[in-house]
Amino acid sequence: MPELPEVETQVRDLKKEIKGLTIKDIIPIYKKVLKKPKNFKLFKNSILNKKVLDIERLGKNILIHAGDKVILIHQKIAGHILYSKWIKKGNNYISEDKIIKKDPKNRFLIYLFVFNNGKMLGLCDPRKFSKIELWSRKDIKKIKEIKKLGEDPFSKNFTFNYFYGKIKNKNKSIKSVLLDQSIVLGIGNIYSDEILWQAKVHPTKKAKELSLNEIKEIFKAIKQVLREGIKKRGESFSDWRDIFGKKGNYDKYKKVFKREGLSCKRCKSAILKTKISGRTSRFCSNCQKYD
Repeated sequence: MPELPEVETQVRDLKKEIKGLTIKDIIPIYKKVLKKPKNFKLFKNSILNKKVLDIERLGKNILIHAGDKVILIHQKIAGHILYSKWIKKGNNYISEDKIIKKDPKNRFLIYLFVFNNGKMLGLCDPRKFSKIELWSRKDIKKIKEIKKLGEDPFSKNFTFNYFYGKIKNKNKSIKSVLLDQSIVLGIGNIYSDEILWQAKVHPTKKAKELSLNEIKEIFKAIKQVLREGIKKRGESFSDWRDIFGKKGNYDKYKKVFKREGLSCKRCKSAILKTKISGRTSRFCSNCQKYD
């Protein structure tokens, strides 16, 4: 699933590419991806000929502000969005972009937004779990799911006191706490492993057992690791690609994720893996001891 660095990379690129453009058409290749409203005609009529005023990230959600409406896109497990121009050939849509066309991960188009410059925003998802919703600008922050979300790591409200207060009494693993979107937004399986490696904390250690210094190190690592992920334009070990169809570069710099059986880049000890609440977690057998 795309995490904060991947979605932030997309949003920054989209601001440069589609802000100021007008939506001229919508092509629903897979109609069930539209969750609100269920009626496609109503959805289309609500945003047709609307100008894209802004694009923002809310956790792992992409919000496209079009006129007085907001298009919410969540890419779920395997989705990603692309910016190109596609030509329909038979039952398939073929991108004119060589990079997008060459990578098989980019062929699972399920939705297209057509702009006045002739280019398109395509939602690509082999599993078809992604969702699209339409909201009014005044109601977007009132959504039940949105109201439950915690603070963004780069928000001014994400302070050490906030983080400490949220986790100090949690009777569950720190790995699970970092994945909890009601506490901190945008962190998933990839970056939680990287954050805990950076902070030298064992992923199964319960949050309430952490020392004050350990919590400080985790708080610091959250910002450092996520900034590095954005700088490297995300991680593409699986399906995710940026809006130009390119892989992110973080894979070359990761310290523990998907590195079980290899040597720790800090101490040369073995990287191990374990299951925590059904999620695989990787950690260094020496640097991240459960004290």
